[in-house]
This record gives sequence, C-alpha cells and structure tokens, in this order.
Amino acid sequence: MKYFFGFLFVPFFVYPSLNKISINDINSHSGSIIVVNDKYYLFGEYRVNNDGKTRTPNNQKITLYSSTDLIHWSKENDPIDLTKDPNDFEVERPKILFDKNGSIYSLYFHVQPHRKFSQGVGLLGIATSKDITGPYRVIGYYQIATGKKASTTQYSYEVDDGWKRKADGFYHDSIKLGQELRDFYAFDLYGDTYVVYSAEEGYSVQLAKIDLKNSFAINTFHRLLVGERHEAPIYFSGFNKHYFVFSDISGYRPSESKLYSFDIKNKKLNYISPFARGNQMDVKTTFQSQPAFVFKCINTGKLIYVADKWLYKDKLKYIWKSKYVWAEIKWDSNKIPYIDKASFKKNNICE
Repeated sequence: MKYFFGFLFVPFFVYPSLNKISINDINSHSGSIIVVNDKYYLFGEYRVNNDGKTRTPNNQKITLYSSTDLIHWSKENDPIDLTKDPNDFEVERPKILFDKNGSIYSLYFHVQPHRKFSQGVGLLGIATSKDITGPYRVIGYYQIATGKKASTTQYSYEVDDGWKRKADGFYHDSIKLGQELRDFYAFDLYGDTYVVYSAEEGYSVQLAKIDLKNSFAINTFHRLLVGERHEAPIYFSGFNKHYFVFSDISGYRPSESKLYSFDIKNKKLNYISPFARGNQMDVKTTFQSQPAFVFKCINTGKLIYVADKWLYKDKLKYIWKSKYVWAEIKWDSNKIPYIDKASFKKNNICE
C-alpha cells in the first residue's frame, strides 16, 4: 500500500543539557542522532500539550537540532511538518540514515492516518534530502511488502499458543494490503537498510529490507519472536556481533528491556538477558526508560544508549514534557552489552 499526501528527575539519570538551549527547550522525542562533519544532528518527535479533543501540532512534526559537544544545541529547520496535511497524521520515532551509494540522507518515520491505530494499519514514511538539514522531500507512506508472504518465521517458545495464533491471524489478514509497521527502528547492515518493528497488532516482531536501488521498495520481510509482545527496538553491534533491545508493550509505562543477539544468516533472534543490570526495580523498568536510539561518540567511539523517560502519570497530561536519559553501553568479561547505574554520567556522556 502506498500513500501520497503531499517527579522531578534525578540529575544522575537525566542528561541535563539536552532540553536547554538558550530560552527554548529542545522538543525531541523517540528520535535518532547522526554525525556529519564532526557535528551531532538530533531528529525527534515534536510534542505539545494535547487534550485529545482539538487538533494540535502534537506528533505532527519532526524537529532537528545540532551540536558539536552534546551540551550546546542549535535549532535547525523542521525537516517534516504535516500539521496541515488533511490526513491528520500521527508522526512517531524518526530515524535518519545516510545512503553512501546514493549520497542522500533518508529520514524514516512511523505514521498513523487520522491518529487512529486501526487494526492492520501502520505506515512507514520516507523522506530524502541531499543535505542533512534539508529540505526533505516525502517519497511516500508504505505498508510493508504488499501482497508478499514472509521469507522466514521464528516462533516464540516462551509464551502460550494463544498469542501465536493471534499473531498468525493478523499476519495472514495483512498480506493483501501489506503488513503494519509500528514502533520501529531503521539501521544499516553491511550496506543494506533494514527496519525492525512491532507488527501483527503487537504479537510479533518483523524485520524488513528496504531496496534503496528500487525506489525504496520493500519486498522481503521476516517474522521474528512470533507470539511475544515487544516494541521500541534499538539495534547496535560490537565485537563482531549484532544486538537488538526491545521493551515490553506497556503503553508509556517503563518495562524490562530485553537483549537479543541477531543471527544474520538465519534471521533469528536469541534471547540473552535483561539489558539493564542492578536492583530489581532497575531491571524491571530499565532505569525508568524506554529505548529510543543508540549513537557513537565522535572522539571516543563509545556507544550511547538514549531512551525516553516518559511522564506517563496524570493520564499522560505531561507526556509532552518528557526528557531523554543517556547511558554508556558497557561490555562484561563475556563481551555481553549492558547498562547499569555507572553507565549514567552527570557531565558529557562521551568523555
């Protein structure tokens, strides 16, 4: 399917300068960072107070900020603004990648028409630009692999068969119009671009390849962890291995994020452990956070886990004021990645 439409935080946990530039707060959520010419560029959701009764710009724009030190930030032009689009899109989780072959920046984002999360509907928006700061041209909005069946299926062995049957039903119902994409992550893997996302009404994870040489066509996808409920994925690699982290599906409430290794050849995920280490509360809530993205520091090469610390109480009244948390990804003696309390720093996270 293709659419063309035109508590007060403890400072120990919250990277203090992200949302403070001059007199204006940075407005960026569930986004991503890319490094261009020794400068960090942060893309994210734009959120404002929303009573749910009237149309507002909430979750209808993608914002962009730049910084050389992760402390002082400058506002760039908004790369995506759908506030006047008649389809009243909900825009979520923007991810930016650079295509070396085409020398273009590709901006991926999840959209929901009319802000409704209807069964089987979840679109991948794609926009491109020759310059990191834009302007960005929207290529289109897509369901995944219209009319195609999954190349492989990996069933979960840890949940009841009822969830597996639900997943299979939603999957088969979506073949004709394409699979839904929600709560996704975009990443490069040996020159190919992939998206990993929550699918089948949250009862499965899917992985799809984007054909950059064929107008961003998506014809190949894999079903993973069928019968498990995950969202908010992130991807990173280290010591010649590849990893995914997923949160549970719990609305905006923090949950235990789980670490998986990725078998590239067979397209399978293997559970390792909780991603967070610490006391029971730290592990079960991933330090009160939900995964957003990972980036690499310019000078040190450290991998930084960035997550949303959602203000979910009071019926989400203050969700738009939520901040990020920043933590250095560590590696144990067995070269297994994790975060713990020592991962969080008060000063520059990349030092």
